[in-house]
Amino acid sequence: QVAEDGVDPFEGPLAVDTVVTTPYHIVTEGLVWGTSYVWRVWMDAPTGAEYHFSVIAVPEGVPAITLEVDDPERYQPGITLFEKKIRNPPSHMSLAIDENGDWVWLLENGGTDPTPLANGNFMMVRAHRIAEVTLDGEVLWESPEEYNIHHDMSVMPNGNVVGVFGETREVEQNGELWDWSGDGLVEFDQVANVVWSWNAFDYLSLDDYDQYLYDNFDPEGDRGFDWTHANGCWYDPEEDALYMSIRHHSRVLKIDHATGDIIWTMGFPMQSGESDCGDDLFSWP
Repeated sequence: QVAEDGVDPFEGPLAVDTVVTTPYHIVTEGLVWGTSYVWRVWMDAPTGAEYHFSVIAVPEGVPAITLEVDDPERYQPGITLFEKKIRNPPSHMSLAIDENGDWVWLLENGGTDPTPLANGNFMMVRAHRIAEVTLDGEVLWESPEEYNIHHDMSVMPNGNVVGVFGETREVEQNGELWDWSGDGLVEFDQVANVVWSWNAFDYLSLDDYDQYLYDNFDPEGDRGFDWTHANGCWYDPEEDALYMSIRHHSRVLKIDHATGDIIWTMGFPMQSGESDCGDDLFSWP
């Protein structure tokens, strides 16, 4: 039995009242954020020892959820994972809701793209590194600090993980020498060694760039020209290929993992005309 803590807690309504036939029982319903509880277990007797615990309050900045559509025949079982960007101080909060729109898990110092692992932990991008994190937020593994990992990563069947990284190079274009910010993919094994990498500077035409961003770029600013702005990657084990979304090219690339060659480019053709298909499927902005 579980009841809200207070004077004679078990005399009122119970948050949990269940018969347990196993050595342990995990409570998944009935608890409310920011509430203290007392619980007891007893067998063939009216009372048992009482133990106290609390559920943390929902941190400031967590948005309220409004369930607008509820069609049980169509939604899948389980929980929905996502992240919320916190601007001050800059960070990401990892969150999970159930089918009722109720919060079931949150991690204040979380990251982007929280991906559940078979061992019960999560892999995510946090603080410009890929990290394996427990439900309580303990970091068990991180990619090397020198790689500027951002936005997304993909866990591979062999336990390796590949993520999007950023890199700046000096590029001469139209008679002007600027710092350009590009992106690539890097694969780490389970002891954080780099076993494979791919860089847009080595495979994409420098003639392809967003003309509006280029015309409005301030070379005297503190950031390089945002050339590619990749924000997604996914590994396909059946074809041993990687997909990469490049926002400022309005493109999706399919990359051969074995050779690094681009299999096809889908999206806006841009200046080089190297797009293979789908030139009217999507564009940014």
